[in-house]
Amino acid sequence: MRFKPIFEAQARANQNDRIVFCAVQTDENRDSAMAFQVSSIPQFNFMLNGQELTRFVGADENKFSAALAQIQNVLSGSASTHGNLHYK
Repeated sequence: MRFKPIFEAQARANQNDRIVFCAVQTDENRDSAMAFQVSSIPQFNFMLNGQELTRFVGADENKFSAALAQIQNVLSGSASTHGNLHYK
């Protein structure tokens, strides 16, 4: 099973303008592959405010959905709650 249609469907269904889906052709952009330590394809990096929230390798729809739900949850949380970190 190819993962690209699933990725594209999730991107099209995305309602949150703070979530950006991006695909990189690593053979054409080796600098990005090195910067994000791509070890295998496909690799998914979920970033929040310039920091990596989660990363996984492999076309696993369940992992992808869980990571996407995690970032959606963080972005929809209150101003005092981010990624299960609580501030006073």
